Amino acid sequence: MTSHSPNSIQSDTMIGVFLERIKMDPDGSGLVFFAAGRWQTLSWQAMADRVVRFSGQLINQGIQPGEFVVQVSENRYEWMLLDLAIQAVGAVHVPINPDLTRRQVQQQLAHCKPHLIVVSNQTQLEKVTGMKPDPCQVLTYDTTQPGIEKVGLFDPQTDHPCTLQQLSAFVSKHVNQDSLLTVLYTSGTTGEPKGVMLSQENVVSNARAKLQAIPLDTADVRLCWLPMSHVFSRVADQYTAYLAGCTSVISRGTKNLFSELTHFSPTYLNGVPYFYEKCFRTLASQNLLDEPGALQKLLGGRIRLCNCGGAPLANHVFDYFQAAGVELVTGYGLTEASPVVSTNRPAANRRGSVGQAIDGVSIRIAEDGEILVRGPNVMKGYFRDKASTERVICQGWLHTGDLGQLDPDGYVSIMGRTSEMIITTGGHNVSPLAIEALLLTDPWIDQCVVVGDRRDYLTALIVPVSWPPDRDELGCRIHQRLSHLSRYEQIGRFRLIRDRLTTEQGLMTAKGSLRRKPILDKYAAEIEQLYAGIR
Repeated sequence: MTSHSPNSIQSDTMIGVFLERIKMDPDGSGLVFFAAGRWQTLSWQAMADRVVRFSGQLINQGIQPGEFVVQVSENRYEWMLLDLAIQAVGAVHVPINPDLTRRQVQQQLAHCKPHLIVVSNQTQLEKVTGMKPDPCQVLTYDTTQPGIEKVGLFDPQTDHPCTLQQLSAFVSKHVNQDSLLTVLYTSGTTGEPKGVMLSQENVVSNARAKLQAIPLDTADVRLCWLPMSHVFSRVADQYTAYLAGCTSVISRGTKNLFSELTHFSPTYLNGVPYFYEKCFRTLASQNLLDEPGALQKLLGGRIRLCNCGGAPLANHVFDYFQAAGVELVTGYGLTEASPVVSTNRPAANRRGSVGQAIDGVSIRIAEDGEILVRGPNVMKGYFRDKASTERVICQGWLHTGDLGQLDPDGYVSIMGRTSEMIITTGGHNVSPLAIEALLLTDPWIDQCVVVGDRRDYLTALIVPVSWPPDRDELGCRIHQRLSHLSRYEQIGRFRLIRDRLTTEQGLMTAKGSLRRKPILDKYAAEIEQLYAGIR
């Protein structure tokens, strides 16, 4: 086994890390993916050859250092290669969540004003076309029907005006640790988008510190299934793989996940609480929870470590994994922190906590209980939003909006949030205020409360204007009001509440805002019924 120290590669940029990896292990297995009806493997050198071709395509499009390139695509091997190519030409990668609706995608495009847009297929193409005026050139990985203007085939086999040596020289001259690597939009729901600006130093320092806490090396195989447009996958899967030299297998999606785990037998896996809960439920449904080795077999038979982030992990899931002999560590982070702030370690894994600060990062708790973070991972700021930046970064400390506790040993526990943002078990940030505002535009709905923090899906408590309403019709109206939102912003189930929420009950403020905690406490049983499948 080779050294797994993140210090074995010295570059302070991620594209530099990748170029060093090629020199160290050109014939090593870097990437495994499914295409043309079969699984294929690319060595690190073969990956580099395609990055050069993609870089040439960007150069042919006239992309200059500092310009923005948007990518709207599902997970695929080209996503990773384009990310590296964008960095190689000194441009800024702006990945957009492919699950967003056309309106949400165009809102982010209007905000960042890219010089080039790359989409995966016809579905994503339709989201970026039709803006007035057309923002820029659009390229696509997959062919589309003829007659569509401003669409070209993004083909890695096209001629390219550079070599790997020329590209490496260009990187050395134009890309440094202060260069802007990416802009990530944090919510994609409604309201004004916020683009988090992350530099090369932000992400490289974070990936190194993550590997320092959870070492990996060239013998490790990881199955990558989290959305690449999210910073968790980007740093904790892709960038740590470049540093450590592990083999990354790109999953075909959640429907194939368990069969792929069996096929590839990974040694390491990143996931969100929903996935680990699903492992528990799958074995429970088969009466295998007490079967020795059942969990290890479900995960492929070779797993040595599972990492969980994005949302809080239920204690019963943690306990089950530990009892079954599969190490499951949890961590904490946010996009503005590149993203990892703290993590448990295999040798220091404390139940109910999100671990200790990673190397180079400082954590303190403000007087009001808010978690503050300082370190090289803290973002450069919000793109074109100086006021919001100054609100969350004060004297170098990032105000996370999360409430927490810090014990004498430095372990962090998350207690809640200062804001009303919901985080689902899938790791999606959802604004309940925005969804409630949309529902309240319906004349059938008098009051509503959206619920879903640390849950698999959203539910709602609905006070109808008249009683009793036609439940099926109301369900259709709710769906119609939210039809332009993404999948994870939909209401899975709702409960009708007969009596209005009032200030006299302590459920509303004097100015008419919802008092969420008292409401959740009062209707706790009804909410639990929604998630138990009982209407």
